[in-house]
Amino acid sequence: MIILFVGFLGFLLLFIAYTLCLFGKITQEDCSFNLMNVFGAALITYHAYKVDGWFLPIPPLLWTLVSLYYIIYKKTCIKKKAKKKKQTK
Repeated sequence: MIILFVGFLGFLLLFIAYTLCLFGKITQEDCSFNLMNVFGAALITYHAYKVDGWFLPIPPLLWTLVSLYYIIYKKTCIKKKAKKKKQTK
Protein backbone atom coordinates (compact mmCIF):
# COMPACT_ATOMS: atom_id res chain seq x y z
CA MET A 1 0.00 0.00 0.00
CA ILE A 2 2.85 2.41 0.80
CA ILE A 3 4.47 1.70 -2.57
CA LEU A 4 1.21 2.66 -4.29
CA PHE A 5 1.10 5.92 -2.33
CA VAL A 6 4.74 6.68 -3.26
CA GLY A 7 3.97 6.20 -6.95
CA PHE A 8 0.83 8.33 -6.75
CA LEU A 9 2.69 11.11 -4.92
CA GLY A 10 5.38 11.08 -7.64
CA PHE A 11 2.74 11.33 -10.36
CA LEU A 12 0.97 14.11 -8.47
CA LEU A 13 4.17 16.17 -8.19
CA LEU A 14 4.84 15.85 -11.92
CA PHE A 15 1.23 16.63 -12.77
CA ILE A 16 1.23 19.77 -10.59
CA ALA A 17 4.56 20.96 -12.00
CA TYR A 18 3.47 20.63 -15.62
CA THR A 19 -0.02 22.02 -14.99
CA LEU A 20 1.41 25.13 -13.31
CA CYS A 21 3.86 25.51 -16.19
CA LEU A 22 1.13 25.19 -18.82
CA PHE A 23 -0.99 27.85 -17.12
CA GLY A 24 1.97 30.22 -16.82
CA LYS A 25 2.19 30.20 -13.02
CA ILE A 26 5.79 28.94 -13.13
CA THR A 27 8.37 28.44 -15.87
CA GLN A 28 10.71 25.58 -16.66
CA GLU A 29 13.56 27.62 -15.20
CA ASP A 30 11.89 28.01 -11.80
CA CYS A 31 13.42 26.16 -8.90
CA SER A 32 10.01 24.86 -7.80
CA PHE A 33 9.35 23.30 -11.22
CA ASN A 34 12.69 21.53 -11.27
CA LEU A 35 12.45 20.30 -7.68
CA MET A 36 8.95 18.90 -8.27
CA ASN A 37 10.34 17.25 -11.41
CA VAL A 38 13.26 15.64 -9.56
CA PHE A 39 11.28 14.41 -6.57
CA GLY A 40 8.31 13.26 -8.66
CA ALA A 41 10.51 11.30 -11.04
CA ALA A 42 12.53 9.84 -8.15
CA LEU A 43 9.36 8.65 -6.40
CA ILE A 44 8.09 7.08 -9.62
CA THR A 45 11.49 5.42 -10.11
CA TYR A 46 11.30 3.90 -6.63
CA HIS A 47 7.73 2.75 -7.20
CA ALA A 48 8.60 1.20 -10.56
CA TYR A 49 11.61 -0.61 -9.11
CA LYS A 50 9.58 -2.07 -6.26
CA VAL A 51 6.74 -3.14 -8.53
CA ASP A 52 8.52 -4.46 -11.62
CA GLY A 53 12.20 -5.00 -10.90
CA TRP A 54 14.93 -3.52 -13.06
CA PHE A 55 13.48 -2.58 -16.49
CA LEU A 56 10.49 -0.34 -15.69
CA PRO A 57 12.48 2.13 -13.51
CA ILE A 58 14.88 3.06 -16.33
CA PRO A 59 12.77 5.85 -17.97
CA PRO A 60 11.89 7.66 -14.72
CA LEU A 61 15.49 7.23 -13.53
CA LEU A 62 16.71 8.97 -16.68
CA TRP A 63 14.12 11.69 -16.09
CA THR A 64 15.42 12.14 -12.54
CA LEU A 65 19.03 12.37 -13.72
CA VAL A 66 18.23 14.91 -16.45
CA SER A 67 16.29 17.03 -13.96
CA LEU A 68 19.15 16.87 -11.46
CA TYR A 69 21.58 17.85 -14.20
CA TYR A 70 19.44 20.87 -15.01
CA ILE A 71 19.31 21.95 -11.36
CA ILE A 72 23.00 21.41 -10.68
CA TYR A 73 24.67 22.55 -13.89
CA LYS A 74 22.20 25.19 -14.99
CA LYS A 75 22.00 26.37 -11.35
CA THR A 76 18.31 27.20 -11.60
CA CYS A 77 17.81 27.33 -7.84
CA ILE A 78 21.05 29.19 -7.16
CA LYS A 79 20.47 31.94 -9.74
CA LYS A 80 17.12 32.87 -8.23
CA LYS A 81 18.60 33.30 -4.76
CA ALA A 82 21.54 35.35 -6.06
CA LYS A 83 19.19 37.65 -8.00
CA LYS A 84 17.02 38.20 -4.94
CA LYS A 85 20.04 39.14 -2.84
CA LYS A 86 21.19 41.67 -5.46
CA GLN A 87 17.72 43.22 -5.65
CA THR A 88 17.49 43.74 -1.90
CA LYS A 89 20.84 45.53 -1.64
